[in-house]
Amino acid sequence: MSKSYRLKRFAKIEFLHRVDFGLLLQMLEPFRAYIEMKESVEWSDDPAAFPFDAVSCILASPDSDVPAGLIDAFYYVDEMSADALFDELYRDALDADIDFTGYENLTAHDLALFIWLRNSELLQRLHAGRHIIKTRRFETFFSQTDGTPDVSRPTIEGMEAALNDYFDDARKGRGARVFVFELENETWFLVRHGLPMKREAAIAEDGETTGLLFRPEIYDVLYFTHNNGQLHIHASTIGEKKMYCEMVGTHVFKDAAFFVYDRETAKYSLEPLCINGRASLACNDVEGIESVTLTEIRFSINPRLRHFATHKADCVFQSFADMGLAFPIQHKIDHIKLRVKFVDDKKCRTVSISEPNIAVFERDSDSGPINEFLKKRGFIIDGGEDDIAILQFKLDAGNLREQSGSDGVLAEGLGQRVRHATPAPASNG
Repeated sequence: MSKSYRLKRFAKIEFLHRVDFGLLLQMLEPFRAYIEMKESVEWSDDPAAFPFDAVSCILASPDSDVPAGLIDAFYYVDEMSADALFDELYRDALDADIDFTGYENLTAHDLALFIWLRNSELLQRLHAGRHIIKTRRFETFFSQTDGTPDVSRPTIEGMEAALNDYFDDARKGRGARVFVFELENETWFLVRHGLPMKREAAIAEDGETTGLLFRPEIYDVLYFTHNNGQLHIHASTIGEKKMYCEMVGTHVFKDAAFFVYDRETAKYSLEPLCINGRASLACNDVEGIESVTLTEIRFSINPRLRHFATHKADCVFQSFADMGLAFPIQHKIDHIKLRVKFVDDKKCRTVSISEPNIAVFERDSDSGPINEFLKKRGFIIDGGEDDIAILQFKLDAGNLREQSGSDGVLAEGLGQRVRHATPAPASNG
């Protein structure tokens, strides 16, 4: 049964009237015997005599005997019945060769149910894709060699079988599923699996309190960037992150040691802020991003005593300039937050970066342009002959989109801290 099944949605009988009655009958027919037995009702193909109340009661108060397929059907159809999803669902259905002959006037609910009846796997996959828009905290791991991911169906099925064994041994049950999404320069893996069993109090049909035992589900998100061979993982436990490194390597790249599970290897460097100041946030050469602003920064003053200093402002650089203070480059930066304004998007996004290898995106779908920005500005360490060298950029200061703040005195004292670094031209801000 779907963990996210919300009882209040289906307790309202009007939901059952929002879908085409013929399609509703097709969906309920496999569960007809259960409905008739459970509610002691007579089945009818006439909408006027159909036991809508009985079906609504079953959906509102599912017990341990309710067929999982019945609940899942209503759950996925309801989740994907938003009007805003209609165009996308219809296009994906056509791409999957679903024939709509005889159903020219489908509502959003009808469309979702029609797709479920013709290709339930497709609707589940599209539903899974909606999870790749939420805030994620990723840790990054590096590959040892070059390779092209194999995401063929046999490969993914083999990976699912291995994941089922792993989660079953971890007392998290079977039923793991892997959904693959291939984007430009990125391959995403959405892994659905179970969690340890959970017991909650519930009200039984006789009004007495009883215990409801169930297994929640969760989605882990992974994506592989082709240009630098890095695997980014969002998962709950250290053991699962290590497992995913090995599992993706074994099945997708045919090499269990393809990725290095090393949580100390640095992927991100925050030194560009000290080297180039406000100019390190220039983004006019990154398609889709309008501006980037530093809103929070944490300096490590005395790591031995865990002494940190955090500065927050609408624009940290501007705040230092207004106070007549130089940017404190003598202290190491270990955490920042950036406010990213995308073109034609009213809402800004927040990106958090912590050394050595943690990034938090407000939406996973933002990762492409943000990673491009971070790489071009030198925040992402690419390795090479000197893997701690800062990748510098040269950009005409007159072209900067972000014209707030002041670079101040940035170069003083950098000689002892940065190798192979030439400060970028100061901005005119």
